[in-house]
Amino acid sequence: MRLFGTLKKLTLHLIALVNVVVIILMVITAYAGHVSPEEHKYAEVVALAFPFPAAVNLLFLLFWLFVRVRNTLIPIAGMLVCAGALRDYCPIHPFSSSPPEDAIKVLSYNVCNFSGPNNNKSQMMDVAEYICEQDADIVCLQETSPLNKSGRENVDLRLRRTYPYCRRFREKVLEEIAVYSKHPIRWAIQAPYMTRRNNIMVCSIDLGDDTLLVFNAHLQSIRLNPEDRKEIKEFVKRKGKNIDESSIIEKVATTAQRRAAQADHLVRGIKKRTHTSTILCGDFNSSPNCYPHHVISQWLDDCYTATATGPGFTLKQSGIFVRIDNIFCSHDLKPYKCQIDTKNTFSDHYPVLCWVKKRAKP
Repeated sequence: MRLFGTLKKLTLHLIALVNVVVIILMVITAYAGHVSPEEHKYAEVVALAFPFPAAVNLLFLLFWLFVRVRNTLIPIAGMLVCAGALRDYCPIHPFSSSPPEDAIKVLSYNVCNFSGPNNNKSQMMDVAEYICEQDADIVCLQETSPLNKSGRENVDLRLRRTYPYCRRFREKVLEEIAVYSKHPIRWAIQAPYMTRRNNIMVCSIDLGDDTLLVFNAHLQSIRLNPEDRKEIKEFVKRKGKNIDESSIIEKVATTAQRRAAQADHLVRGIKKRTHTSTILCGDFNSSPNCYPHHVISQWLDDCYTATATGPGFTLKQSGIFVRIDNIFCSHDLKPYKCQIDTKNTFSDHYPVLCWVKKRAKP
């Protein structure tokens, strides 16, 4: 009996040690997103691994609850150290308040050129109709380049009936972005930092007694080719297919560097206009615990993190589930009921909706 007791104690000590190692990995991955990939190339690759040690640590918590309650302090301590990253990745607000009637409704949506990943041109008008049915005050769209001229004109004509004001930028880019609004757009500019597939724009919207700055961003994507996506999907499904990890990791690291530079440029623009109420929408192509989200969150509030519950995946493709589409707002605005419409399957992205209202002055 004494030998059995000794073995049991030793086994529990070893399991506790493994739990500590998992927490160390969780801390490293949780805070890797605070480091710019421009300084350390693989920082975002490390940050993307955060859900795995976090999930394992949760399993340890459940294990200790049934085996040795006092050891639950180990995984709980890990959760406290990584509380910020856990909140960003999976916020919990079960009693989020409903938006007031005079709140501004915002929609952000990567429409995948209105025809979706399968190039279904027949759905273009359905996408436009969906956007109009949301009856938002402000709509920020990414990848708004219909594949033919007539499709562009028909979509724009339908959207303009609901949203009479529009600004978009298509010059020198393959995938344009656009802002549609029910309120007058005073001016709009395109950020100088752009690529042929990525873009940032900012416009000033007249709300009568107030002015609202709206940033619309489409940051650098990972650009995985179809074969990469297929390999990842097979790997996730555990079908035993080999995957060229080094090639994919290198793509993730390289594009993360470009995305970090774009995020820094975006934040510089936001910092210059801190005196004006601001909304930032877009496809950021990075998860909530990565560098772009970290630097933006220092100046703006993530509406989903502030009001929603759950991980809120906005991209579900090739076995990859992530939240890469977001709506942010300045601190003088109060967000309400940010939500992701997972029933909409027109695009490879889900739409993000939120309401905001100016906070009362103290």
